[in-house]
Amino acid sequence: MAAATTVSGQLQTNFTFTETLSSGYINPLSLPASISGALTYQNASSGSNAIDLLVATQLTLSASATTLDLTSVSDLGGTARTFARVREFVVQNIGSASVKVYANSTSGVPWLPSGSTSALVAYAATSTSGSTAGGKVYLSDPWTTGGSTGQYILTGSSKVVFDPGTGSTSVNVIIAGTSTAS
Repeated sequence: MAAATTVSGQLQTNFTFTETLSSGYINPLSLPASISGALTYQNASSGSNAIDLLVATQLTLSASATTLDLTSVSDLGGTARTFARVREFVVQNIGSASVKVYANSTSGVPWLPSGSTSALVAYAATSTSGSTAGGKVYLSDPWTTGGSTGQYILTGSSKVVFDPGTGSTSVNVIIAGTSTAS
């Protein structure tokens, strides 16, 4: 028997950079660039900023691709869950080989590139400590609704591939979403 779950979440982003222009200027100019924001997800099966499903796992990849089917993927308690919409999709590479992330070419999710030649890449880490972890793939869709827009899932178009090529590595994966697409 599946356990009752309550899922909620909070997302905070803060990207801050500065470019200093000094050549040709009497007084150097510092130009800031930043993107920041915060979002709170409520426990609900549908609607904007809603989540009721959560998958958090670490995949160990060894010279071959691993495929997750989002219509039957285990949550933290080991219960198989069926996603209809993905609100947050995060892949963090913590190993020594880059990982391509893409949709399965015959039955993949419609919101990722199809096949390895156009894949998103989570580049290798410089060490395995969390402070120097490698590249990340991060996709966010907090607001869209309906079964044909945004990061929706359908039976037959539900698979995500994690491919390290000939290398071996580990990735942390977090997928938060809803059980209905509306």
